Amino acid sequence: MTDFRCHTACGRAYGRAYGMRMALASVGLALAATLAQAAEASAWSEFETRCLAPMEDFAAPVIGELAMTGETRKDGRHIFGFETESGLLSVERDPASGDALSCSLSQRGGISLPEADGFAGDFTFWAGQVLEAGRYVGQPSPTNEKDAILLRSSEWREPVLEVLLAKGPGDAAWTAIVRETDLEA
Repeated sequence: MTDFRCHTACGRAYGRAYGMRMALASVGLALAATLAQAAEASAWSEFETRCLAPMEDFAAPVIGELAMTGETRKDGRHIFGFETESGLLSVERDPASGDALSCSLSQRGGISLPEADGFAGDFTFWAGQVLEAGRYVGQPSPTNEKDAILLRSSEWREPVLEVLLAKGPGDAAWTAIVRETDLEA
């Protein structure tokens, strides 16, 4: 006669091990999602910290510890590039005064769609808050594309700032730009 006690006990042990593997797989998926969200948040946080907040306060973009990866001179403008954790940070400076005219963060090409959508979602959330508070006013898209959001600062800041979120051509990556205009409030 066959002893079923071993088979039953082994089956329970296997069942517990299977359940543990499934639980670990679930935790792994949750951790991956959390890390993706952290990466998404970091792109917006990096843009807000390095570009947007300083330029709103009439200060230079925060680039101190970043290594410059390139410099371009075009139409009398000087544009400096810096590699960051989230992508390429570009700062345009006035050649005469050295003041920052614009600052942008472009996500790297080939990023995942959730990562790209996280950056755009965080920008859109911020835009909703500042529009509701009256700090910025929505503008028509400069490219007439649905994948762009353009805001201009209202009367609280002069000269007026423009903040733009635009999708890269043929890619999931987004670029956020803040630039000082020659417009008066």
